[in-house]
Amino acid sequence: CLLNITPHYQKVKQAIAFIEIQLFSVVTYPSVDEVILKLEIFPNFLDFAMRVRRRVRQVPLILCLMLLTSFFQVGQSIWPLSIPHQAFIVGIVPQPCHNMGLSDDQKQICMSEANRELLPTIRYGASLAYKQCQYQFKYRRWNCSVPEKDSNSLFRRITGKGTKEAAFTYAISAAGVVHSIARSCVEGNLSMCGCSRERRPKDLNSNYQWGGCGDNIEYGAKFAKKFMKAGENSKPKDTRELERKLMNLHNNEVGIQVIRDNYEIRCRCHGISQSCEIKTCWKELVQFSTIGEKLRTMYDKAVKVRLDRRTGRLLKGNKKSENQKVTGRRRSTSNKPTIGNLIYLESSPNYCIRSKRRGILGTAGRECKVESAEDGNCYDLCCRRGFLPQEVLVVERCECKFHWCCEIRCKECRPKVVCSCHGISGSCNMKTCQRVLSEFRKIGDLLHEKYDNAVRVKMERKDTLEVLNIVKRKRNGEYRRDNGRLRSTNKEAGKESLVFTKESPNYCDKSSDFPSTVGRLCSAASYGSDSCENLCCGRGFQKAQVRVKKRCECKFHWCCEIRCKQCEQIETRHTCS
Repeated sequence: CLLNITPHYQKVKQAIAFIEIQLFSVVTYPSVDEVILKLEIFPNFLDFAMRVRRRVRQVPLILCLMLLTSFFQVGQSIWPLSIPHQAFIVGIVPQPCHNMGLSDDQKQICMSEANRELLPTIRYGASLAYKQCQYQFKYRRWNCSVPEKDSNSLFRRITGKGTKEAAFTYAISAAGVVHSIARSCVEGNLSMCGCSRERRPKDLNSNYQWGGCGDNIEYGAKFAKKFMKAGENSKPKDTRELERKLMNLHNNEVGIQVIRDNYEIRCRCHGISQSCEIKTCWKELVQFSTIGEKLRTMYDKAVKVRLDRRTGRLLKGNKKSENQKVTGRRRSTSNKPTIGNLIYLESSPNYCIRSKRRGILGTAGRECKVESAEDGNCYDLCCRRGFLPQEVLVVERCECKFHWCCEIRCKECRPKVVCSCHGISGSCNMKTCQRVLSEFRKIGDLLHEKYDNAVRVKMERKDTLEVLNIVKRKRNGEYRRDNGRLRSTNKEAGKESLVFTKESPNYCDKSSDFPSTVGRLCSAASYGSDSCENLCCGRGFQKAQVRVKKRCECKFHWCCEIRCKQCEQIETRHTCS
């Protein structure tokens, strides 16, 4: 059968395309279990095989069955033709690089065989950038809203004007692509790149080993620069298009450079029982929310520029008069924008009034903060039009108490006041507001933050707790003697700090007081406290496919019941060894 593949190569490709369309209806990355599940629920497997057979009559039936069974193989390629796993998924959609707001040069990069598997990663990077943009500006007049004509665009060009908002959009988009590709290289999702091979930092401790599998920042930056630059390759028709092109290229570079400059050196101990005899370190990207905060700060300090027609470069400041004489002295380079500046060409509108032509949604109907002087306050967000207090009945659990044994009882607190903006006609003669309790989840988040910053204390002779910050070094003036007692001068430790007296164990090994982490569920894709690397204490983890039952297709039946079906799903679970 293998010898018969070559004469029927084109027919085999048609068979593969037909199978793909039958099995996968959406552009996703199906796992092997999802494929098996689809085949299990297929009405008639033999009938399906014969339909493929009729589609490619010149291919032997046994070869068609080989193509079908090849989907059961585990790995990065489909046996026996070694077709990349991601490439054939993208190929299901006709012309996957179109209708995405890409330029002609970007479409060529997108459709090339070498970069085909990068498309989902680029999509994810663009989505990452857009969500971060919405988060950073959720309390400002411009909240990263997207005009309807750009709603299907990959990078969602927010505005056609050369404003600060456009500058931020280009920078965050470039940063999102770099971040997504760098992480995908490490996770093994891309065949053309792997772990970072950057040189050892000079300031790294000489006793530490440089290795591990660091995020491939350089590869991500190199491709992102090429891809984003391809969006500006068209020849400008006039001066206005030239200065906008230069502005976009500069802001792309700013976004890429922010990724390069913001990373962490992560280290991992090796040795018996976590003795840390050997320490291996590598470079790792920071969370993308940190990148968003950096770029938002740069947005607030963005520099207005103009095009110097004499040199064809962008310079800081407003446009100069055409009749202004140029001295014979050499032009100062301090007037040029640096890689640390976002730049823009024209001032932004106020974004108060809705304008469909300019792609502005306005602030009418937006939720605002009554008792606040920061971003999102009703005075600024509503553009001084006033706001409309609305009393919304929200049931919240409050005053929770523990009752022996073993129950937690809570009261129901209501109401909650929500203030929202209204249109120009709103007079807002009366404002009715009151304080409300926060969700208990927010209380938990606050205590979690205090837990991370908890301070160690010791018992004094007079049975009082004295704060001793043992994290910082004992520099001059940090501690002072007072009547024979060691008293801390650290102002960070106050009544709002959580305090403790003993260092915590690592909770890795089982003891009489607490269980170990063996058998705990962990996340292989996470970099936080729930990651398998952290939770499993370096012992490794096991991967298993579990079939679980969940409620689905819930419907309301009169009166008054909600009925659901039981659906089976296959989940991948990781447990600590």
